[in-house]
Amino acid sequence: MPGVQALCSCDGAKESYEERQCRLMNELPGHLTDYDCPLCRNKGYIYVLNETGELVCRKCRCLGVRESYRRLRQSGLAPMEQAYALEKFRPVDELARRMLAHAHAYVKAPRGWFFAGGQSGSGKSHLCAGIALKLLQQGKALRAVLWRDEAARLKELQCSPGYTSELDRLRHAPVLYLDDFLKTQGTDRGARRAPTAGDVNLAYEILEYRYMHPELPTLISSEWHSGEILSLDEALGGRILERARDHLLNIPSKAEYNRRVCPLPEEGGREEKKTHKALFFIA
Repeated sequence: MPGVQALCSCDGAKESYEERQCRLMNELPGHLTDYDCPLCRNKGYIYVLNETGELVCRKCRCLGVRESYRRLRQSGLAPMEQAYALEKFRPVDELARRMLAHAHAYVKAPRGWFFAGGQSGSGKSHLCAGIALKLLQQGKALRAVLWRDEAARLKELQCSPGYTSELDRLRHAPVLYLDDFLKTQGTDRGARRAPTAGDVNLAYEILEYRYMHPELPTLISSEWHSGEILSLDEALGGRILERARDHLLNIPSKAEYNRRVCPLPEEGGREEKKTHKALFFIA
C-alpha cells in the first residue's frame, strides 16, 4: 500500500482540494490505546487518494499490533509486559550479562531465530518475553503462545477443516514466541518426559515455514538444550541450530542455576566472581 505522504502530499506544489482533505483527516487524533501509532494517530485507519484521485479509507497496519496486545491479555501472558521487560533483567554475573547482550543485539537486528534452552528458572522466558515486547513496541505484530497449551489445542483440531488456518496463524506471524517449547507433562518424580512424535511433528510443521522465511523473527525458550532437540529429531534440531546460530543460548541443567530457587547475587557483590565460569555455552 502506498504511504499516506506519497498519496496525500504534493511535494511543495499547491495542494488540491482532495489532497488537503486527505491531510486534514489524517491529522485528526484517535482514541485507540496500547500502541501510539504515528501513521494513523491512533484512529486505526488512514485516508489515501486512490489511483483515480478519490479519497478512500483504509485500515492502518497498527491494527495488527493492537490485536497482538489484545491476544497477549487473553492468553494470560499480559503480566509479562510489566514483569519481563528487558530493563528488569538483572545482569548480575557473566551469564546474565552475556544473555542480555544477545537479547539487545537481537532486538537491534531481529532476523533469524533466538533460542534459549536449558535449566528451568535461569531467565530464559524473561529474556525471550523481553525481546518479544521490544519488537511489539517497535510496531511488529506478535503471537506469543505457551507451547504445551497451544500444542494440545492444535492436536485436537488436526482432523477439523480449520487446522491449517490455525497453523498458519503461527507460521505466518510477523513475530512468533514459543514459550516452554516441547514441554510435556513430567513424570511422578518430576523428571522431564520426552515429547511425543506428535509434538515433534507439530513443531516441525510450524517451524519449517519459518525456516524457509528467516526474515520472520522467531523466539524459542525451552527446558531442552538445542543439542537435546537435535537428538530427539535431527531435522527439527538442525533447523534450530542453523537459524539461531548467532543467538543460541544453552544453560547447563543444574539446580544451582535455577534463579527461582537460588537467589541472584547482588550486583557487584563478592559472589559474582565465584559463579558461572562454564555456565554459558554455545552448542
